[in-house]
Amino acid sequence: MKLVRLIKNIIWILKISYSLGPLKFIARICTIILYATLPILSFWILKLIIDQAVLSYVSKTTFNNLLYLVGLKIVLDLTWFFLDSLLEGLFKIMRFDLEAYFSHTVISKLNSMDLGFFEDSTILDLKQKALDTYSWRPTEMLNISFWSLYNLIQVTVQSMIIIQMNPLWLLLLYLFQIPAFLILLKIGQSAWNIWDADSTTRRKFMYFTGLFNNLAYIKEFKLYQVGDYFIEKIQNLLGVFHTNQKNIEKKRMMYGFSGVLLSNAPMFYITSSLLVKLIQKTLTPGLLTFYLNNLQTFASSLQNLVKNIIYGFEVNLYIDEIRRFLELPNKIIDPVKPTVLLLSENKVDINFNNISFTYPHSKRPVFKNFSLYINGEKKVAIVGENGSGKTTLIKLLCRFYDVQKGSITLNGIDIRSISQIKLHSLFSVLFQDYVGYDLTVKENIAMGSVIKIGNTNDIKKASQMAGVTEFVNSLPKKYNQLLGATFEGSEQLSIGQWQRIALAKVFMRNSPIMILDEPTAAVDAKTENEIFNKVMSLIKNKTVVMVSHRFSTVRQADEIVVIKAGQIIERGSHDRLMKSNGEYANMFNLQAKGYN
Repeated sequence: MKLVRLIKNIIWILKISYSLGPLKFIARICTIILYATLPILSFWILKLIIDQAVLSYVSKTTFNNLLYLVGLKIVLDLTWFFLDSLLEGLFKIMRFDLEAYFSHTVISKLNSMDLGFFEDSTILDLKQKALDTYSWRPTEMLNISFWSLYNLIQVTVQSMIIIQMNPLWLLLLYLFQIPAFLILLKIGQSAWNIWDADSTTRRKFMYFTGLFNNLAYIKEFKLYQVGDYFIEKIQNLLGVFHTNQKNIEKKRMMYGFSGVLLSNAPMFYITSSLLVKLIQKTLTPGLLTFYLNNLQTFASSLQNLVKNIIYGFEVNLYIDEIRRFLELPNKIIDPVKPTVLLLSENKVDINFNNISFTYPHSKRPVFKNFSLYINGEKKVAIVGENGSGKTTLIKLLCRFYDVQKGSITLNGIDIRSISQIKLHSLFSVLFQDYVGYDLTVKENIAMGSVIKIGNTNDIKKASQMAGVTEFVNSLPKKYNQLLGATFEGSEQLSIGQWQRIALAKVFMRNSPIMILDEPTAAVDAKTENEIFNKVMSLIKNKTVVMVSHRFSTVRQADEIVVIKAGQIIERGSHDRLMKSNGEYANMFNLQAKGYN
């Protein structure tokens, strides 16, 4: 089974490498063949030189072709050295190609994965394994494949030479490799078992070290002086990981040397037998040299072939994980025949029809038989305490997850029958955890509709709608100003300014459905009110859904929906809900007291 998987993965890697450069691939194979066979020819020429030199010395005769043979030997050796350099160059070029391919493939996979996978610890462990090794394990497997071919050619040719000497010697050389093979195989499996078990440890290590690259955490580390606490955690994780790795390497050194020593035992016997033949004058000095050179090369090639095969088994375990990650199927899939959504004046009616949903690996349902109709002509606010299901509702609407029961429709069409690209194009979303890029102002705003990145008029229009024009014009390079703190010459913005840049991105997208998912949780009430007022005053003929646990800023909504524990407990206008003196009025008054 392991051998079958190894062969399949080698073929997979070789196919990829061939597709990236057929000529380079074929050139490397041809070079390998010459590289493997030239030494044998060189050994034979050396045998002729020695025998003729000895005969010349004994018979006091000069052989005219001796210099020719020496010259030929020099040419063969120089050619071999040239092939050595050529192989090294071809390997580096093919390695760069393969690294670039897997870098692109893995990043593309991350870009296309379901959002749910990033909230699943099992998938995160698999992702971490792939990210740890994708940049170098495939090139290792490619290199193992080519060098195994090289060793196999040498072993095959030299086996034919040794069998002419004595078939029993060949049998002994092969039999004594079996213990070394089994020892190295067991060590390789142990190394994999430790690496596999340590995937969570490595993910923790990446998380904790990443904290020291985040300015928000650095500020708290300095103020609360907790940096040393996390440094100790990192050191403990390194201690666990390195202790396991050191133990494996100790075993590899000890048992590996024992295996090599055992596999070389027949060489002592064969060498002694050849020396006896020389003494008995049944073997010429040149032929002795030829046999010894071939025996040494055979032993070395056979040992390396075994090591490459064993290491191939070990590397294959990592390749399996990379392939498993790359071939991980998404659960959110496009319909075979997508339905075309027809829009009327950019207004979209949204209907959550008797839906039930529970997050993967959770036993607690977020929604159970939940229904909500949103009229496309109204601006609707969804409010409730943290954990009530507000943000989950938006994730379901954007189809980051599929409901387990019921349906979500836009203008009567189930969102599962709409292609994901088309569906996502309908939404302009400003999330609570909005992002800013360490790029220029222009690029940040254009992320809302990246195909318009060269359209300066649309970018400036979006920035004006979001209220960022004034502070952008005060920046040294205005719209070409780099933001953040990563690169030289950058300007860092305040939270409120980043918020407005994110809002400009939403306006730049100009989709028929605008969703504001608690985007102002990190700003003060005054800034929050300004942002919501800006949205309400500028948006016409769009479906607007606002999600918030702050009640002061949703008063302008046409309808307010109050959610608690995944159920609607109240809905209506602000004035109506206040008059009913229910949950909404109670929470509104409590928040209002906090501002007094």
